[in-house]
Order: sequence, then structure tokens, then C-alpha cells
Amino acid sequence: MKPIFFLFLVAAVALSACRRDRTWEPAVKTGVTLVNQKLVEFKTAKGNTPTVVFISGFDTKMENWDSVINCTALGQAYFTYNRAGVGQSENVPGTRDAVTIAAEMKKVLEAGKAKAP
Repeated sequence: MKPIFFLFLVAAVALSACRRDRTWEPAVKTGVTLVNQKLVEFKTAKGNTPTVVFISGFDTKMENWDSVINCTALGQAYFTYNRAGVGQSENVPGTRDAVTIAAEMKKVLEAGKAKAP
């Protein structure tokens, strides 16, 4: 019984999250900040939920997430940024492995004053 109720609850939340008649919009902050002496472009909104971090890859811009962000629940906190060399974010020489990218993302979240997920 519990798994069926949980599935129903998840489906109901997912379907209600993509409403088009938003009566409340979060305050969205966009900007550029310094991380490791390099500029990083970001967009964030504070909300009453844990922060969802949208990460772009393969040289795509953070704006690619806009249609997904528009379908999130009202009050959803989110953070997205352009990785090194994309948009207004400066290119960073050196290794771009998962460990380096994760450390960079942590610093970007802190610099953008986003609540960590």
C-alpha cells in the first residue's frame, strides 16, 4: 500500500508543478562572480525548498535549463551557472575532471550565496 501511495504522491506533485498560471515568482538573481580569480556567470532563486542545481555540459549555456526551471514547483530554490568557457564565464586552463568540476561548483554556490543542496 505504501509504495502505491508514494507513487501517487510523486505523480501528483510532478503534474501540479508544471502549471502555467504562476501567481508567485521567486526573485531571480543573475550575475557574474569571481571564483579562483576567474569570472563565472550564474542565475539563482531562493525558495522554501532545498536548492536544485542545474549543470550544463558539452558547452551548452545555462539558459538551456529555462524550460525545465519554469516547470518546477512554486517556491523551488535553484541555481544554475555557465561552466568555464561558456557564456560570460571565463575559460579555465588545466584538468576538467569530475573532482575539479565538483570543487569548482562548490565554490560557485558559495560565491553566489546559494544554499547548498
